Amino acid sequence: MVSQKQRGFSLIELMVVLSILVILITIGVPSLSGYLNSQRLNTVTQLIKDSYSQARYEAVSRKKAVTLCPLDISTVSCGKQWGEGVMVYIDENGDGAFNMADDQRLRQADFPEGVTVTLKNRSQVRISSSGATSDSGTFLISVSGSTTQNSLIISSAGRIRLG
Repeated sequence: MVSQKQRGFSLIELMVVLSILVILITIGVPSLSGYLNSQRLNTVTQLIKDSYSQARYEAVSRKKAVTLCPLDISTVSCGKQWGEGVMVYIDENGDGAFNMADDQRLRQADFPEGVTVTLKNRSQVRISSSGATSDSGTFLISVSGSTTQNSLIISSAGRIRLG
């Protein structure tokens, strides 16, 4: 009698492979979420720093005051909470508020979900034509699900640095 070879996997072999896969996923998922939170935190920190630096550059080069304000995504205008994004604009009419018809928007940066940004007692940061600001303060940036936090410090001379 000629014997034929069996092809495929046995149930035991399949269960062993699935068990190893579950162990690897259980170990890998927490470190992946930590990595993603770290990347969100670094991304938002860099977006704020870049937006502020561009605002300061534009203020000095155009010899006009430039404003950095929290973005309200639903109205594409200045909002009250810093967590959705930032917008940089030139306040052409000097009223202290962004008006799409009168003012010139220079930059808009949206933040990823789950990010919290605060700047105490400031609803906007105004940079003078000399590059200085009277709106000094500290941006505190955090991500939900993470205990780490970044801070960006704005000096009255107009410089921004990681704190």
